[in-house]
Amino acid sequence: VIVIASIFFSFPAKADNYCKEVAEVAKIIMIARQTGVSIVETLQKVQGNKEQQELLTEIIIMAYKKPRYLGKKAQKRAVTESENMVYLTCIKTRV
Repeated sequence: VIVIASIFFSFPAKADNYCKEVAEVAKIIMIARQTGVSIVETLQKVQGNKEQQELLTEIIIMAYKKPRYLGKKAQKRAVTESENMVYLTCIKTRV
């Protein structure tokens, strides 16, 4: 899962797509969280340069601070909320 997440990093990313890409990574990470992948396993798969690793680690920690839900509806809501929060944070910092 995280290998896919690290592929999106092709710095320098186009400014207009960067936040969308980061939000997609957050979505992938939260899906892993909600499906029971351990934080240790997720962190071990982080790749990229120092900046990329720091960003991915932050997103992973944020995701794993959230509870894991059993119901599909609650899991989907957690994934969407995570994706939205990361996107909003990104666009606020890039404006």
